[in-house]
Amino acid sequence: MMEAVTIVIPVYNAEKFIASTINSVQKQTYTNWSLLIVNDGSTDNTVHILNDYAQIDSRIHYTTIANTGSAHVPRLTGICKVSSQWVCIIDADDYIEENYLDKMLKTALRFQADIVCPQMYYISGKSILRKVPNNQKPLPVSMTGKEAALLTFKNGLGSLIPMTNGLLINKESFEPDFFVEEINRKQHGVYRDEVFALYEFITSRTVALSTAIYYYHKNEESVTHVLSVKSYDKLLSDIDFKSLVYNSFSDKTIRNSMDKRFLDLLFHRRIKYLQEKSSFDKKQRKKIEAMFKQSYQALNKKAQYSILKSILFVIGGFNVFKLSTLAIYLIKHRK
Repeated sequence: MMEAVTIVIPVYNAEKFIASTINSVQKQTYTNWSLLIVNDGSTDNTVHILNDYAQIDSRIHYTTIANTGSAHVPRLTGICKVSSQWVCIIDADDYIEENYLDKMLKTALRFQADIVCPQMYYISGKSILRKVPNNQKPLPVSMTGKEAALLTFKNGLGSLIPMTNGLLINKESFEPDFFVEEINRKQHGVYRDEVFALYEFITSRTVALSTAIYYYHKNEESVTHVLSVKSYDKLLSDIDFKSLVYNSFSDKTIRNSMDKRFLDLLFHRRIKYLQEKSSFDKKQRKKIEAMFKQSYQALNKKAQYSILKSILFVIGGFNVFKLSTLAIYLIKHRK
């Protein structure tokens, strides 16, 4: 018997891309699927496109919720409505190869996996920018959930991106308490799916990597790429990401690796802010600065950073961190 799969797509103002995404689902060689699209209060022509597809294909359904400003809430809303054992998550501006579901399910059943990750091809136009994971070992392979979690903050070959895009998940593996907590959160940053994906990896028995290809479209109009205060939500989601790693791993080497990653991300986000600072008004700057301060306070001051990083960013406190980052920025951008 063919396993039923429900594909969940959160969507907001995706009139330029959503048809291509839906078409890639309709072309699947695996036929026992249904598609649930959760519209996050789109204001463009997205709903009309969804309605047209729903009228001609009984497997396609959509629902509309009040705008939340994040793909995370509509994604969770869709998952809650799923009755099938398997749920596959796709973003509205991405697409999948024709035998995607077939490969993903075969991998899941072969390894009795709770989660299956695809090969993620990052694309811009017709160009492939990079592939994740970029493995030297042949796929498919399986590992424990915690082994997969560790790969999310590893650099180079074999690393994974902590994101929900493309994942095939056995819904029975969801932790009910965490799921309810996520839905009821008062604030949902645009990077919240990174924390959610990490938690799902950690709490899963087996995670498998498939040869199925997921095409991640680098959409320059998405909230993570355009100039906005929301793009700095990453500072807050990184705090929860770090806490989750600390709560799940007692190994000092793992924790120190996480601490170094946290500082590096904080530094690079600060450089990004210095590049964009003049475009924000006073109120926006104050809000962003508050997020930076909160993130800096979560920094482990006793971690084993390099001597130079300790002097520039850690020992002197938040104000010295800001001055050091500014100095580096000015040196790199001097004419």
